[in-house]
Amino acid sequence: MNPERYNRKLLSVRRHSCLVVTKNVDAISRGRLRAVRASVLTAGLISPGMASASSLYAPWQNGPPQTPTFFPLSVWYQSPTETGHSGPYPTIAAAAAATKMNIFLGLGPTWPESFGADAGELEAIKANNLYVVGGINTPWNEKTSPQSVASVLALAGAIGANANVIGYNAGDEANCGNGSIAEVPEIINGINGYDPTRIVTYNNTAWMSAPPNWYGQTCEQQMVAALQATSIGSFDLYPLTSPWMPQSGYIPQSEAKSNFLTVANDTLWFQGVTTQAMIHDGLSTQPAWVFVEAGGDNFGFSSANNVFAGGVTDGSATLTNASGWSSFTSTWVGLTVSGAGIPANTKITSIIDATHAVMSAAAGTTSANEPITVTGGAGGAGAQTDCVASANICVVNGNEYRPTPAQVAAEVWMSIISGANGIEYFCHDSLSYSFCLGDTNAGPGATVAQQNLTYINSVVDRFAERLNATTAGICSMQQIDYANGALSTTTSCSNGILTMATGDASVPGLALVKQYNGHTFLFAQSDRSSPAGATFTYTLTGLAGHTVEVIYDSDSRYDPAHTSKKTLFTLNDQAQFADLLGANGDNYQVKIYKIQ
Repeated sequence: MNPERYNRKLLSVRRHSCLVVTKNVDAISRGRLRAVRASVLTAGLISPGMASASSLYAPWQNGPPQTPTFFPLSVWYQSPTETGHSGPYPTIAAAAAATKMNIFLGLGPTWPESFGADAGELEAIKANNLYVVGGINTPWNEKTSPQSVASVLALAGAIGANANVIGYNAGDEANCGNGSIAEVPEIINGINGYDPTRIVTYNNTAWMSAPPNWYGQTCEQQMVAALQATSIGSFDLYPLTSPWMPQSGYIPQSEAKSNFLTVANDTLWFQGVTTQAMIHDGLSTQPAWVFVEAGGDNFGFSSANNVFAGGVTDGSATLTNASGWSSFTSTWVGLTVSGAGIPANTKITSIIDATHAVMSAAAGTTSANEPITVTGGAGGAGAQTDCVASANICVVNGNEYRPTPAQVAAEVWMSIISGANGIEYFCHDSLSYSFCLGDTNAGPGATVAQQNLTYINSVVDRFAERLNATTAGICSMQQIDYANGALSTTTSCSNGILTMATGDASVPGLALVKQYNGHTFLFAQSDRSSPAGATFTYTLTGLAGHTVEVIYDSDSRYDPAHTSKKTLFTLNDQAQFADLLGANGDNYQVKIYKIQ
């Protein structure tokens, strides 16, 4: 494994996925730049009656399996043959298979290592009945280099693994600053020129949900063109651990702000918004796979913005929080602070009030507003973090240190219910590259993460045929107006045979309806944190009098005392029934209903 590559990936994630605030955020409004997209798109949201998701792969004879039982569950940038970092499993490939993943997405830093030969990675993938889309940057204009399409095909043919190679990864997170985003269509077409039978992937940043004028019209045109040229639409965001949301200005602060003590920012819902935006900006025939958080700190991403504005006075041990965002609470006690005039190894020893704390040493200078770095928190060796594991909060920005198992499940289902038909797991943690695959070297949290993903993937796999079936309705109460870019939260939404309404305006929801084997399946989720949740009323046109059964409830796994699995309802003469989601602190609860 190449730590330098991971560091580059992390810096890229920090710089792009979460839109590091290097611009004047005070000038950012709530709108979204969409007019330019309307002029260059042949786009469309998933619509009722759309062909099954598995048929989206029909253009690629040797691409992802077109069987309705296959739902893409991929893991990013892992080494299949690696040992010692996969818990009870002999290799990373075996751990991925046991975790119910089915695709290795990206191999590297260089794969294959020589023309037509590798170090056993593809053999390990084949032995565990998995697929690969790799490596990291497939050369688009070469046919003789070790990482070329010809090399991959020669390797696959030599070991009888042609069926295991379903595509090529062309790159990750291109941007406008160096012109690379404009080159993506040429890169994709170049790879397709060597092998048009397999998919080509190129992951995006979360630009499709960025504030207005963030990139500019020319750049946005290039980004849309790049997305639409790629076989699979993809983005990464990591809303739970992001240390730049919502204070960057593109999520309403009043709806999302942490108390910097025990409650983190409520930002998970933005995963659904971005999924919707990517599908809108992509082609209606384009599959959508999205990255989700897998249970780790996303390779230290959660603490990547650990500096706040503070003030000190010469000779005084009082530290003033001048950030206008975070608040001092008892969670800060014991963390180390540094800045001009603050002695080395100074810690916060007590809290005076929300904007004043006591340091273990007096400052040697006076400054009303200077960058204060917070360290001493949770993380790997040498980590410089502001994250407190016991509270699961990073104190400078109020984001989470690591997503909880229930939140990982909620992020997966939010992506799917918003229209994604593939999941990409970012497995990395500051303690282990293979954290979500159960690396015991990373402590018990890694084991929990692996067990949780095994459960989530098993459920997704169980419902794969339903998820791949015809869409009869899909809607979200968290919406973007693509004519003017405005972000809004409504109390109801409608599409196809589905109408969904919330009984509490502060708790919107989202839902997806699929029709399979003569039955209708409703996938629904609450879309905000709330102690009491909300009662949602569903209208399913044409199904009055039918019986509704809860066949899956996320509470069955994460809060068994409150599960409603097997509960029955009857659709009234208006084809309606109502049910409660998100109560008992079970935020972003997911239920699946079978209507027959």
